[in-house]
Amino acid sequence: PVGEMSAAQTAVTAAEEADAAQHAPADLDRARDKLIRAQAAMQEEDNQEARRLAEQALVDARLAEAKARAETAQQLHSEARGNAPQPLATQ
Repeated sequence: PVGEMSAAQTAVTAAEEADAAQHAPADLDRARDKLIRAQAAMQEEDNQEARRLAEQALVDARLAEAKARAETAQQLHSEARGNAPQPLATQ
């Protein structure tokens, strides 16, 4: 399950860099928890459980990243609309 563990760790890092701790904390926490549990299972040589948890951590981290990026995009869009020049009123 080394490949799955690596992919999950990369996904968690990407979610953290996307500011998921602010925008999708529950999903990021789930991903981190499952990654820790996967590491423990791997140390206990329970490779099937380690692989399963790593795959779940990967999915949770990707969800956290997607939510964070969507929230950031929404905020930027709202700010851009708020700062956009207003059309001139016609009489």
